[in-house]
Amino acid sequence: MARPAQVVLLCPGSAQEPFWQDAVACAKVCAQQLGHTLSVLYADRDHLQMIRFGELLAQASPAPDLVLVPNEKLSALGVIRALAKGRVPSLLFHNRLTPEQSRQLAQDPGLQRHCLGSTCIDQFEAGRITAQHLIDRGRLPAQAQWWLMSGDRSTPASVDRIEGVHQAWRAAGYQPSRENLLFGQWRLDAARDETAKLLARQGMPHALWCGSDLMTEGCLQALARQDGGTSATHRPVVSSVNHVPALLKLIHDGQVSCTAAGHFVSAAWALGLRTLDGQGKIDWSEAIADGTYSAGDKLPSEARLASDLGVNRLTVRRAIEELARVVSS
Repeated sequence: MARPAQVVLLCPGSAQEPFWQDAVACAKVCAQQLGHTLSVLYADRDHLQMIRFGELLAQASPAPDLVLVPNEKLSALGVIRALAKGRVPSLLFHNRLTPEQSRQLAQDPGLQRHCLGSTCIDQFEAGRITAQHLIDRGRLPAQAQWWLMSGDRSTPASVDRIEGVHQAWRAAGYQPSRENLLFGQWRLDAARDETAKLLARQGMPHALWCGSDLMTEGCLQALARQDGGTSATHRPVVSSVNHVPALLKLIHDGQVSCTAAGHFVSAAWALGLRTLDGQGKIDWSEAIADGTYSAGDKLPSEARLASDLGVNRLTVRRAIEELARVVSS
């Protein structure tokens, strides 16, 4: 049996955001199956609040056994530093560290000791494949006008998706334009307002890439209000990210062409990778983070893992069974 742990998930969004509702629900199911207690703190898109949460948790009594930390607007290192003062372990999820943040972490053995690794998503590929779908399915003209609605300028999920989109554009012969790069701050209303402003200046685009379900809804609202926005001959091809019911309905209705999804399991995977056993612990997060294991790789044999990790084969077998059960449920 896994040793029960008190885990806190720091959520950068709000309890009303559909994506984070899914992510938290998935993590809670995983925690329950692993025998852990999971608490959630919502920062409501205030990245400084994330650091304040870290400071409070470091002083808590009893302190949590693990805190799951995203890198919202590059706040992760500040959170990890705050937690480390209370010797509280942390594990990154959803957003990677930047190269500069990784360098700072590598230079501080104290922080390294308390940061256990990461279960981060390939956000670059999410941007690339959705943009490629628009190129393949949109029958776009050579001088097609592309718009890109991303979350913010610094959060790695936003930055990496933008880079993925730009790579697909360049490969197809299009040149990205900073003028057509919008930031909706992950909100419906902000995305709607930014889209309306650009519509007033440029008119209807040929293709619109959106970085979340809420921002997609906001963009579509602005397009529908524009004269001719509901005309099939003027409607741009649109892609999104996430898979919440409202977005799936937009895809079913033909208003959105495609989406990239599945990253809501990142926090649950972080819990799974911290599977603990009374005879020892197995933590593959660092091996995944440093590239030892990549997507599609097979794990070593039970005997090899047991030898490498200094535990018995039964511990390895139980940990793998737990991970498989969590993923398949």
